[in-house]
Amino acid sequence: MRYVIGVDGGPGGTTAVLADESGCLLGLGQGGPVHMDTDAAGVERTRRAIRDAISGAISMAELENARIAAACLAIAGDPEEIEGVCVPVVPADHVFIGNQSKVALNTVTLGSPGVVVIADSFSQAFGMNSLRHTYATGGWNQPQGDEGSCYWIALRTLNACCRSKDGVGPTTQILPLALQHLEADSLHTLLRRFQRGDGNRSEVTALVEMVGLAAAQGDAVSKKLLRESGKELALSACAILTQLDMNESMVPVGTVGAVFRVGRLVLKAFRETVHKAAPRCEIIAPRVPVCVGAAIAGLEEIGVDFQNDARNVVIGSLATLRL
Repeated sequence: MRYVIGVDGGPGGTTAVLADESGCLLGLGQGGPVHMDTDAAGVERTRRAIRDAISGAISMAELENARIAAACLAIAGDPEEIEGVCVPVVPADHVFIGNQSKVALNTVTLGSPGVVVIADSFSQAFGMNSLRHTYATGGWNQPQGDEGSCYWIALRTLNACCRSKDGVGPTTQILPLALQHLEADSLHTLLRRFQRGDGNRSEVTALVEMVGLAAAQGDAVSKKLLRESGKELALSACAILTQLDMNESMVPVGTVGAVFRVGRLVLKAFRETVHKAAPRCEIIAPRVPVCVGAAIAGLEEIGVDFQNDARNVVIGSLATLRL
């Protein structure tokens, strides 16, 4: 029996899962946060987080002496840095850095054809058809791209607040909510924070959450921003469906990331726009965590034919690990 490990590492912590070649999930482990710092202390913290997560998964599976065929690392950052810092502490015959988009697609389709749209601090989309042909859109980063992402919404939110303050745009409830939640005493303070780059990822996400809260309270500006975000994200999915000739297919289109959790207006606009181009598509949320998506990538890497039987085994074993 061959075994693989999938690792999901980031600022929020590290999770590793161990699976056998049938797709059965056997062990789960947790570790600390992963920050791709290049100083010695940062490298050691990251390595310890990965070691802890992997050893926890191996221990739960009671496979301390087993040979691990492959390990997929779903860790964002520079591939060369990840390879230098993380790969040396992974006990597997073959260790590789997972394609972030493909791993995300695996969380939705478990290796089947489909499309995934990722909308977090950045935005990008990825698809694969039945011939295993792939196509990707987005990922150009701000300010050139990332349409529909948290940063994209945040930039337009701040602009809407400025226009409202000047009286040239409609009034909006976003500003008082943002000032209170982000502990800023004025719009100028808030703008300076983001212009200097002090508006980190968590603050950008928090600002977008205020847009969602204002929209839930009936704020017209917020509602428009969320609908526009949903439409922009849908255009990425539509482009992939067209390029891969899947417009008429009954394929899943997955929605991943913080933006899709902001409010129903994003998902509503997304669904409506996608269905105009591909009415048979099914809009769905991820079915498994990222670590499992990475494990599926590991199984594919060692040549496992990931068909329905294996997918059913994965889903069936999720409850055992309480994932």
